[in-house]
Amino acid sequence: MMKNNYYTFELALLYEEQGVYEKALEYYKALLKESPLKAELSDAVERVKGLLARQTEVTAKNRLSELFEEWVELLLIKQRYQFINSI
Repeated sequence: MMKNNYYTFELALLYEEQGVYEKALEYYKALLKESPLKAELSDAVERVKGLLARQTEVTAKNRLSELFEEWVELLLIKQRYQFINSI
């Protein structure tokens, strides 16, 4: 199989270290296709899949938290509006 110089383990690792997990996973998978017997690459693919899943979960929790805060703010605005209208 012809080696693709664009995908390197070092770049995959750099993306992983920077938290750019989707790109790191792309690189690890491409490298794994070139060298399917390298356990280091298959381990890296599984590790980054786990990191990506956790990152997605944290992002969803953060978004839920933001939405809750916005909801509370809107409730407070509604209460103030009702109070002002009752005067």
